Amino acid sequence: MKAKNPGPAILYEGTIHRFSDPAFAEIICTVYGFLQQFPLSLNIFDSGQNQLYLRRLHLLRWKTARNPFLRETLIHSLERQGFNPGDLYLDSVRFRCIPPDFQNHPQARGLLCWHRDTYYANPACQINLWLPLTDCDRTNGMGFFLEYLDRPMPNNSSDFDLEAWNRSGGFQAFRKKGKDIRASTGLTYPSVFDPPPMEEVYSPPVKRGQALLFASRHLHGTMPNISGKNRYSLELRFFTRTDMEKADRRLNVDDKSRGCFAASFRNGADNGLCPRALWSGYQEGLRKGRNPA
Repeated sequence: MKAKNPGPAILYEGTIHRFSDPAFAEIICTVYGFLQQFPLSLNIFDSGQNQLYLRRLHLLRWKTARNPFLRETLIHSLERQGFNPGDLYLDSVRFRCIPPDFQNHPQARGLLCWHRDTYYANPACQINLWLPLTDCDRTNGMGFFLEYLDRPMPNNSSDFDLEAWNRSGGFQAFRKKGKDIRASTGLTYPSVFDPPPMEEVYSPPVKRGQALLFASRHLHGTMPNISGKNRYSLELRFFTRTDMEKADRRLNVDDKSRGCFAASFRNGADNGLCPRALWSGYQEGLRKGRNPA
């Protein structure tokens, strides 16, 4: 029996959909194979080890994003959850490592901000798949302020320009100047000015072999890692053609960023680039205030 598509509940009700898939075990095994080649068990607070950590992290991100097995397998897992691959447009699969105590590192500001992905020119109808490779909870996982899904929050998204961002390295940037390596764009990382108190954050426990699907418009962020070990995860952002065509402005509560990250997404069935008419039509729909009945 085909699963019911959870997309509408995720986008409009803020449901955080936790699920398992038998293919996740092979995905996790594949990524740990990469980690054997480029281990990240390094002390990021030591300048020399941190430089090595950033070089290896860059290689792991590169291998992950260009591995067709990971992308295809995650698309099939979405299909088993009720999504039609032909209706999906997806970003590259992205690898992330959150070292222990990263929150105390001076270069960690981009990881510590509470934000919506819309602040980074991501479409408001986007859904994120988050697959941790280790058990996660409040000591090392993700956090959500559920009550703020439809509540505007003062933020600095107006400072974000996707074109300038991409010129500076883009998402998961890697910049090398002489012997110095930085894994950031050096630009503004949009976030809310005054986050809600941490007592309100919801950090769902996710076991190895489980994944989350959530609306990228949720106010969310990375929890401080006080677990004492690296937290590894994969991310895959996507939207449906149907939702993009709606251009429902109700989903975009407080974003003022410039650009459209959706232009680089590719179709889940034929790998074709998102048509210009689709992503530009979405932007035009938001500008005109189109709102389906």
